[in-house]
Amino acid sequence: MSFRALPVYVVAVCAVLGANAPSIASIPSCAIGVKGVSKSSYDFATSTVLHVPGGIDTLTVKVPVASTVQRTGWSQTITGASVTSVPSANSVADTTDAVGNTFKVLTFDHPKWGNISVSLKISTTTVADLAPTIPRVGFPLKNVSDEAKAYIKPSKLVESDDPTLSALSARLVSGATDESWAVNNIAMWVFSRMNYSMQAPRLLDARTAYKTKTARCKGYANLFIALARAAGIPARSVNGYTFDTDMDIPTSPDGSKSMTITLYDTAHTWLEVWFPGAGWMPYDPQMTSGWVDTHHILANVTPPGDEEHRLLSWVYYGDLTGAMSFDETQKTANVVDSLGIRYASGNATTDHVLLARSTDQMTSAGTSTSDALPVDFGRKRR
Repeated sequence: MSFRALPVYVVAVCAVLGANAPSIASIPSCAIGVKGVSKSSYDFATSTVLHVPGGIDTLTVKVPVASTVQRTGWSQTITGASVTSVPSANSVADTTDAVGNTFKVLTFDHPKWGNISVSLKISTTTVADLAPTIPRVGFPLKNVSDEAKAYIKPSKLVESDDPTLSALSARLVSGATDESWAVNNIAMWVFSRMNYSMQAPRLLDARTAYKTKTARCKGYANLFIALARAAGIPARSVNGYTFDTDMDIPTSPDGSKSMTITLYDTAHTWLEVWFPGAGWMPYDPQMTSGWVDTHHILANVTPPGDEEHRLLSWVYYGDLTGAMSFDETQKTANVVDSLGIRYASGNATTDHVLLARSTDQMTSAGTSTSDALPVDFGRKRR
């Protein structure tokens, strides 16, 4: 089995990508190569205030507790974690689900009308490698692990068997002989064709996201996953948080030019793609085409077929006198960034840039005007 490094490029589009899209063997003249490893350490806290009506006999709140994880090109090391509530819960238990997510389960007996505040605090160090090395894997995939096979099937929100999505997926991966080549084409299409909107439904299915070209983070992830699964590529969504600190990426040799990645304090969903011999690799098509930065906090992995999986959830018993509602806030402190991102090669002058993995592997996505690879990769903001 051969191995290859996945380079990351900041790409400034200098020509229409279509029939003349660069092949796997070439790097576009408009690409700026960047390399390095980024590391961030910080303390993160999220607080959810549940507005509790009267009439509840028992309220159970399930809080995902971020764990130490190791992914290809990305890792998260949790050095401290705690869950508290005001008022205190009558009982607190630890539980782990079938895919390894860990939770604190808080039970409140006969809670009074009013507010219950539940807080999660974690300390973490996150590392992202801009050029992880993975095995070169032939495409279509032939040997898929049992764990990964569960993430190829269609589901309620990921309609990978939809004829329109299947046809688009086939065009995007046409000619790809390497899995990363196929995945990058899907990533580039979703990143550049979709538009973020808070007016979009929170739990948007892939088919609707494709039709409207508008979504929130879950819609982005579901569409990417559907296109990947339609091509036989295992993919799954993950949930967590981002926080409000900008990251500057150099795009010139002397560092005088750069692009800025801007995040916000918010709950967030992105995804992971499975590679034989390398395991799961994160992608966030709402932010960039192929790199998940160190200001992402992974809280839980979506179980197979359950894209409606949430972060904090609750179950209650009793005769309610009103509706349950909630407010959520996040706060980050003691942020220490070591952004070892360095310019490597290339020369571009435009402000329209894209941070992407293996852009030299771009290929033509077909002839349809609406489904062709994009010609303008503008910077994305949350």
